[in-house]
Order: sequence, then C-alpha cells, then structure tokens
Amino acid sequence: MVFDVVIIGGGIAGLSCGALLSKKGYRVLLLEAKQILGGRANSQPLQSGYIVDWGIHSLRAGDAGVAATVLQRLGLKLEILPSGEGQLFHEEKWYSLPTSVSALMATPLLSDADRSMIGTLFTNIMSANPEDLLTTSVASWLAGYEVSDMIRWIFQLYAGLILIEPDLTVASMGEMLDIMHLIIRSGKAAGYPKGGWRALLQALREQIEAIGEIRLGRTVTKIHIQDRAVEAVQIGNDRISCDTIIAAVPPDVISSFLPQTDPDSLKIIELAKRLIPTAGVTLDLGFAEPITDALGLIVSSNPFIMGQATSNINPSVAPAGEQLFTFYYPLSAKEIQKDPLAAKPMKQLKALVYQMFPKAPKPKWTRRLVLPVVDGASPRINQNRNQRLPIQTSTKGLYLAGDAHNAPGAGGDIAFNAALACVDKIASTQK
Repeated sequence: MVFDVVIIGGGIAGLSCGALLSKKGYRVLLLEAKQILGGRANSQPLQSGYIVDWGIHSLRAGDAGVAATVLQRLGLKLEILPSGEGQLFHEEKWYSLPTSVSALMATPLLSDADRSMIGTLFTNIMSANPEDLLTTSVASWLAGYEVSDMIRWIFQLYAGLILIEPDLTVASMGEMLDIMHLIIRSGKAAGYPKGGWRALLQALREQIEAIGEIRLGRTVTKIHIQDRAVEAVQIGNDRISCDTIIAAVPPDVISSFLPQTDPDSLKIIELAKRLIPTAGVTLDLGFAEPITDALGLIVSSNPFIMGQATSNINPSVAPAGEQLFTFYYPLSAKEIQKDPLAAKPMKQLKALVYQMFPKAPKPKWTRRLVLPVVDGASPRINQNRNQRLPIQTSTKGLYLAGDAHNAPGAGGDIAFNAALACVDKIASTQK
C-alpha cells in the first residue's frame, strides 16, 4: 500500500493525528516501537478483571473539552462520563472539592472577606485574555491583589489540578486561565471515557485502520531528508517512502529524527533538551469491596495529591463489587532524578491514603509506578505554548505533535490540541 502520511509514535497525539487524517481520506501508516498503543496514556488489563490506566487520567472539562472535540470531528459516539462532585481532605477533615465558582463561594474554608475577594478575582479572571498572561506566574498575578493565605492556597490547589504544576511561582497564569474559562463556562470540571481509556484508544485505532495501517513493534531509526524535504522513514532494512511524516514522539527522541546541520532543527533540538516535564509517583489499589462512593476527584491538601475511584465512574474497569483506586503524587523531575525509586514519597503517598481512609482493608493488589515523565512539558511561564516545540518544521513535509508542543492546554489536552493543529496544517498545505 502507498501511504499519504507516516506517523511515528502511537501515543495520544499520534493516534489522534492518524484518526483525524483518516477521516479526511488520507491513507495513514502509524508506526509504534512498543507492542501497545497509547504511550503514557495506555490502559491495560492488570490482575483479574481490572483495566488500569498508566497513572491517573481525567479529561478536563469532560464532554466540553478538547478530547470531545476530536471525537466529534471523527463522528465517534464514544461517551465521556461526567465526574461527580470531588472531595477535599484538608487538615484531617473532608470538604466538597470546590471546582465551580458557586461551590467555591459556598465552601466553609473561606471567610466572608475571602468570598468578597474571590468575587473580584473571578470577575477579572473571566475578562482576562489568557494570551496576555502566558509569561505571568500565578503567584505574580495574585501579588496584584491583597489575598489571604487561604486564597493563595486555593489557587495552588487549582494549579495542581488543572496544570499538574502546584508551584505558583512558575505555573503560567495564562495557561491556567484558558482551562478555567472552559470549565467555568461549560460547568464541567472533568470526565472519563466510557469503557476507560482503552475504549478511547481503540476508537482512534479503528478509525486509522479503516483505510490505513498500524504496525506495532516497529522502531523508526531514521527519517530520510533530501533538499530540505522528507522522502522516507527507515525501519531496519526497510525503507518506506512518503512525503509527509509526523513525528509524534517524546522530546528526548526528536533529535534523532531532525537534520543536525539545519539551524532551525538545531534550535528545536536545543529547546527539546531544556523542556521540564511534569513527574511523580502513582499508586494503584484493587479492593475486594468499595471503600468510598466518591464519583469525583479525591484531593489532599498537604501534601498535594489527587486520586479517583475509577470504578465508581466506570464500573467496567473492575470486577463487580470491587473497587479500583488510583492516586497520584506530583514531584519535580529533579526529585526523581535524585531518587529514581522515590521510596520516601511512595511511603508518604501510601500513608496518606490510609490516613484519608483509615477503615480501608488491605488491598487485594497494589501497583506502584515512578513516572519521570507524566506530561512532556509542564505549563510553566518559561515553557508556555509559545515557547514549546513547533508543530510545523522548516523541513518540507515534516511535522511534530505531542504534549510538549505549541498548542493550548496542559497534559493530554496539549496532545489533542497539537493533533488538531497538525492535521489542519497538513490539510491546508496540501490543498
């Protein structure tokens, strides 16, 4: 088969690019080095009857978010289940997690003076242009107001939930605003695909394979470039010709595909080396019986962690009557580099889970993951969307996509948005 587009990488960005291009009639060949699709968003069977994500994965703004936009463009009917009301564990007590303005105004955590200030802050938030604040930290923005420690802490909570970057001195206010606007206007904080992320990945796969092909366990060793235009990809002794290639790979892999003599490519390589990812540890737990009926995120304030009883939202990911829990403790990439096993944070995370749920029985099984990279680029002021990797390169026919690229959002939202932008660029170039 002759292919119109070759995609390197079968993560969210690569699969979304492939599905969207296939929908437009392009014959796509997607090449994935591993034997599974999904990248850092993969979802696989674990233990008997459990389908477990690689870490905690929620869709920001649920069926009003960018994942839903991709599905709508594809005409796919995959349902995104809404997350219920979240819960906040703060100073040994449980509160409703305030993910809407009305819930925030009603929380007993705030004083009357705080509520008055929150009204002012959110009025200004809704009128602000995110593009104007991309290089402004959340801390700097708050410094323009006389806010209490509690309000500052609330914004730290939001930065952790929305951006996976609870450090207010580096978190981009503009990137956070973009997502806050969407959540507030839609009234939807988060969602989860019906059937789990496995169902979402499968839907994208089927769209590609309707007219194209996916090959697993195929490592691309080189992109052939002649006269500043792509010609082919190399897999072992096989050369596959194609004049349009998308490298949907992690930043640390990009340098192996770009021409080392091209000044623009060298700039991309250097930028990729400097990007700081989000990182952390996760704890998956399978319980023989439910320990909570929570339908939304479960968040602790000190230290900041987030979790969800995934099987409460989508019962199909655990055996009947049992419960699947996933908790995530964000850490800096430097912390994990210093301690690759993350023994102390993992111990803290487990202790905190049992502090929140002291009556929880011993789980049937436990999985611990240390994740040096959760998202390819933390949405910081010095790596906001305009300072991340480009989608279109100076090499004709070579495009990039992923969660470290020039697209709005945070985490997986960047990957979905990058895929939409990449496909639009290819379609407009080939008109």
